[in-house]
Amino acid sequence: MVGSPESNSDDGDARDDGPDLYECEGCGSVFISKPDQCSTCEDDDFSNVGKFQ
Repeated sequence: MVGSPESNSDDGDARDDGPDLYECEGCGSVFISKPDQCSTCEDDDFSNVGKFQ
């Protein structure tokens, strides 16, 4: 029975595609999570450009 919880844990990881990536509309910098404001150009407009793999 010890192996069962570990298998369930692995299944959860397999379904996780990774965090979303966000690109700043102002300068094109990419962030792993959507910030309130770009640290490079201080713009606050972001596009979701996919998943981190």
